[in-house]
Amino acid sequence: TIDECPNGPAFCGIVVHGRRAMRKINQRLQLHPGISLSVDTEGLLGGRNGHMELIQLSVDAVAEGEQQLIFVFDTDKLGLEVMGPLFKTIMEDGGVPKILHGSDGDNATLFNEFGITTRGVLQALCASTLSHTHR
Repeated sequence: TIDECPNGPAFCGIVVHGRRAMRKINQRLQLHPGISLSVDTEGLLGGRNGHMELIQLSVDAVAEGEQQLIFVFDTDKLGLEVMGPLFKTIMEDGGVPKILHGSDGDNATLFNEFGITTRGVLQALCASTLSHTHR
């Protein structure tokens, strides 16, 4: 948990832990404008009946003395309540670059299940495919 590993990796399965982790992530993003947020999701993704069970967020260390932040949020039972409104704010902020791998299903489920329209997304799968195609 975030109590044992304040910077992660930590599982956030209760609201107080999830909100604390989101505050740490938001503080890091605000302190270092332009730093990217890595996002990974698990569940039945895509379509109108998609369901997100887990969301993992990671932010790199930038300054000396910082550690990478890595948190896994249990959205299966608690939905976005575990993360609070900061998650939606960050995901809809086009000024925060987000790295997702093959994000079509992620984006569809974030929208259909939680009403989040992601902005500032770099699709790592597309970038990887393009880099291999032009070698």
